Amino acid sequence: MLAKIIRLKKLVKSLRNERLFTVPSVLTELLRISRDPLADASDLAQIAERDPTISARLLKTSNSAYYGKANHVPVDNITDAIVRLGFRKSEEVIMSATVCAALVTHRSSAEFSMWELWRHSYAVGICNRMLSTRVFDRPDFDPFLAGLLHDIGIIVENQFFYDDGFFRATEARHTNESLLTEEEERFIGLTHEEIGEAVARDWNIPEHIVAVIGHHHKMEEVNPRLRHLLHCTRVSEWICFILKLGYCDFSQPHADELIQSRSFLKLSDADLEVVASGLEEEMKILSGIGWFPYASYRAA
Repeated sequence: MLAKIIRLKKLVKSLRNERLFTVPSVLTELLRISRDPLADASDLAQIAERDPTISARLLKTSNSAYYGKANHVPVDNITDAIVRLGFRKSEEVIMSATVCAALVTHRSSAEFSMWELWRHSYAVGICNRMLSTRVFDRPDFDPFLAGLLHDIGIIVENQFFYDDGFFRATEARHTNESLLTEEEERFIGLTHEEIGEAVARDWNIPEHIVAVIGHHHKMEEVNPRLRHLLHCTRVSEWICFILKLGYCDFSQPHADELIQSRSFLKLSDADLEVVASGLEEEMKILSGIGWFPYASYRAA
């Protein structure tokens, strides 16, 4: 255990010099703004205008047929784009653009694709948002963020351990139809949950989101007070697995375990059908406007 802690500390320190470390600075500001009752579109615009990738995605999304509507005049500035999309949707766009930028330079293989991981992570975020309106008293920014970041440890593994165990772990997971965490333990000695949790703590991410990142496969170690969002994310992962939305790091046996979380959340078949249908529709729309350029939409 001590050896693991030392490796994780060294890894987190190394990350501070990498592109991925642009994520926490944006994240910190978004979390602050999302909890400020006086915040408005101009506050989000100040974040977006610093990065041309974020600005371009906000403008493209706000002017799309779905969000812009046929009778709208195209917007050409960030503040108007945020007003059109709405505060929460704009937060999602800003955070997702930041995370996506951390994925694009790293390698993929026949059994693992960073673009498919990106599509999966975003789909889980959307699904969390949809589920949260049914099971949480006060849906807020965190359900989407928890879904978007739940597999952040895999991004780090692909960057730092691709030739030192990660490639073999992804191949073995596919061949054995096992959990990726099991193969990571064999080939790397660390799991993406352990890595993701260490990174999240270094970024000062709220504890309930850290719980999701570090325990979405092994939830028995989580404080019971933090389990609602964890159960929500597990159901979202199951829905994304059934709909074949991106790279899932598990197979059918573990999917059967994930869906047990529906009982904790008191979700009916009708709830799951409504959320799955809404998720499919939103992912089709986003795919149509180029959010997933190297990932094809695949319906179940």
